[in-house]
Amino acid sequence: MLVYGIDFTSVPSRNNPITCSHCRLQDNVLIVTGLFPLSDWNEFENLLNSDGSWIAGIDFPFGQPNRLIIDLNWPKPWEEYVRFVSSLSKENFEAVLTTYKYTRAYGDKEHLRITDKRAGSLSPMKLNGVPVGKMFFQGAKRLLNSNNSVVPCLRRKSNTIVIEAYPGLAARNLIGRKSYKGNNGDQSRKLKVRTDIISQLIENTLYGFCVAITDECKERCIRDQGGDWLDAILCAVQAGWAYSQRFSNYGVPCDCDINEGWIIDPSTYNPK
Repeated sequence: MLVYGIDFTSVPSRNNPITCSHCRLQDNVLIVTGLFPLSDWNEFENLLNSDGSWIAGIDFPFGQPNRLIIDLNWPKPWEEYVRFVSSLSKENFEAVLTTYKYTRAYGDKEHLRITDKRAGSLSPMKLNGVPVGKMFFQGAKRLLNSNNSVVPCLRRKSNTIVIEAYPGLAARNLIGRKSYKGNNGDQSRKLKVRTDIISQLIENTLYGFCVAITDECKERCIRDQGGDWLDAILCAVQAGWAYSQRFSNYGVPCDCDINEGWIIDPSTYNPK
């Protein structure tokens, strides 16, 4: 099975591309066959609309919390509120979230989905720092406009499957809460942690398979202080695990509230 892992950014460019790993899942081995950048929206959309059978794990929040949807009186179905958000300009969308947060009490400004709580990830309403709210705005509408089956938000009869991934969770499963990326702090220590993550991917079968990676790709991941290339591989690992659970709803519980999301990972697996 062809597997993509995609580390997302809301403003892709040549200097700061969306990073993508190209992999094959075969005989309990995830083979990393290449790493490549997606430097603009056309390249990202071309990948989403590419032919064949594949599964991709993409690192951005596919949805918004139920509390926000209800409070703003947005339509409840995922495709309907994403279509509504798509009708807004980027500036208007950000203004809606900013105004909403202004009315909230301290500590209750940025809501979390169930999946954010389970994964230890940021609120999809967040616009500053790591602007995952901006990632949602740019990414969700492109998923809606594609022909992919978006698990669990919008099921389609499609050979191309997209899941929400969170590489930080995969990294914690392998090496604990050690910091492995970012330009601040002890870079020699972070380089060692990235090396350890690669070693764990090669040797550890937590996800039901080991990872085979060329020396060139390995070196690229280890030397990248931002961790974008390594995150792209970690997203592919979660996508590969989801594919292994395809006969069990891709690892998503049947009673999952799609607006609350689900990070598809063995550490959050709940077959109920």
